[in-house]
Amino acid sequence: MYELEIHESFDAAHQLVGHPKCGALHGHMFNVVIRVVGDKLSDDGFLVDFGEVKKIFKGYDHSGKILHETAEQMAKKFAAEVNAIIPESANASVQSVEVWETPKNCARWIDLSI
Repeated sequence: MYELEIHESFDAAHQLVGHPKCGALHGHMFNVVIRVVGDKLSDDGFLVDFGEVKKIFKGYDHSGKILHETAEQMAKKFAAEVNAIIPESANASVQSVEVWETPKNCARWIDLSI
């Protein structure tokens, strides 16, 4: 069994309309931790290419792509995006994604089927 842990970060603003504290437009330096597990590597020897994952998160930096999303929603979205780039020849998938809004607050999506 193989496991990768990938740490990425990006700066972005978001606004949770109707929320008493987070309803105003504000920003965070989001830190994301992705865990990918699998028992077989791709034909190229990867579970997933780190460089391909970095491309995903580069697209979120200062982009407005997460404007009205909670950390929980972001975690699930990032899991789907990373799963989509895992090579078909690898028997792997995202096990969990953590989205840290602050050093003390994170939301985690977990695939309980693994």
